[in-house]
Amino acid sequence: SDLYPGIHYVRLEMPGYKSWEKIFEIKESETTYIAHNFETATGDAFSINTEPDGAEIYIDGEFQAYSDTVLLNVPAGQHEVTLILDGYSDYRKTVYIQEDMSQSLTHVFEPLPTTGTVIVESNPSNADVFLNGEFKGRTRLTLEKVEPGTYSILVKKEGFEDWEGVVEVAAGKISDVYADLSARKVAVTINTAPEGATVFFDGEEIGKTPLDFMAGQGEHELLITKFGYADLSERIELGYEGGNFFYELAAMINEAIADAEAAIS
Repeated sequence: SDLYPGIHYVRLEMPGYKSWEKIFEIKESETTYIAHNFETATGDAFSINTEPDGAEIYIDGEFQAYSDTVLLNVPAGQHEVTLILDGYSDYRKTVYIQEDMSQSLTHVFEPLPTTGTVIVESNPSNADVFLNGEFKGRTRLTLEKVEPGTYSILVKKEGFEDWEGVVEVAAGKISDVYADLSARKVAVTINTAPEGATVFFDGEEIGKTPLDFMAGQGEHELLITKFGYADLSERIELGYEGGNFFYELAAMINEAIADAEAAIS
């Protein structure tokens, strides 16, 4: 409203449609009507070529034609183009069609892989890996070009319990295997001079020397006691080879020993 009489210009724009413009005249004391039916905005020629040719062409999930071909009147805007050819990996690409502009898309297909990949990791690392009983290497290990199928897998490391599992291999896929290895218990021997001392291992009484037992790897608290001798307390470290320990106990004052033995008697 409230436009001055005379010649005017109008332009209508709407996403996805062709813009429209018009010159018109407004007369004094009259109402001027303008109407327009929009036309969908399209690109010009959109050529799609593949190697090999004959691929199915889908735009936004709808089949259009087979390559090599030229598509006309593809709506302007963003679209997802999918190319499918038997025996090859599908190809997808997002394209933006410009209004009234010629565009092209070319794709060389890659053959579908016939083998898979297996990636083996372990904690701790550097463990031996056996696939169907055959040694393949040490973790972290990537096995490529593995034929599809089901395989038994064994992960071994000195000082740790063996880890066993099964891995499924599919063409074109990566199969991940993670082995969390548990430390194996090791043999421990404790001898003292004199013998017959009581051994406490991590606070628990486990026997008298000479003593053989199994324990987990790592740090442990050791306490050795014997009547008439000073207590011996020590922190020991056990590796995967276990441990063999010998301790000479320190005698207490002879008079104290004699008094204690007399009191016991």
